[in-house]
Amino acid sequence: MKFSVILVMALAMLAAPAPAWAAGGGQTGQGSDVQIRLTTDKAEYGPGEEIHFLVQAVNGGSQPLRILYDGTFVGRTMECTAANGERCPNEGGYATWSPKVGMYTGRTYLLQPGESQAFNMDALVDDHRQLIFSVSFASQGSGSFLEFKKKRGLPLDFPDKYIAAGAIIRLAGPGKYRLAYAYSAEELDKKWKFAGAATPEEASVDLLWLGRAVSNPVEIEIR
Repeated sequence: MKFSVILVMALAMLAAPAPAWAAGGGQTGQGSDVQIRLTTDKAEYGPGEEIHFLVQAVNGGSQPLRILYDGTFVGRTMECTAANGERCPNEGGYATWSPKVGMYTGRTYLLQPGESQAFNMDALVDDHRQLIFSVSFASQGSGSFLEFKKKRGLPLDFPDKYIAAGAIIRLAGPGKYRLAYAYSAEELDKKWKFAGAATPEEASVDLLWLGRAVSNPVEIEIR
């Protein structure tokens, strides 16, 4: 009798549906040569607060490799999942300009085995509980953004650093969310001209690692 009860309980556990979070990322990048780590400065945020992300790309292999990083369209590779398992829409941000055709608004980094490269990313939780990402450097725009803010219905004191080309992740409202940074590169990426490169080394695609690596998921709560 006891054996039958235990067997029934075990079968019920196997048949139980996976939690909604199971759809939200995972450490799929940790088994590859490129490993991505993601952290935030805290776990809870409200409207008007900034989320400070730290992304670390690690060469977990035995050979040198090169990675891409776009310092302009920041946040476009961030994957967000709500508590119910639904993906949050990731859209283009408040762009006041656009790059030339064939230009990659970033550069490459060469990583030796065991070496890492860190990137800081900021996102603002606006009054509508959207995550608005800032570019990693000064905005491409010039002068005042007052007219742009008026046209877009933004508060006049809306921070200029978030008027650029960073992504907007639309959240469903207050609640818990999981975010993961997804890195990817493919053969076509070797054909870019790198607008963010200051030297030929920063524009090199020699040893460019091709594939996809997703960071550990980070859970945050939006008030």
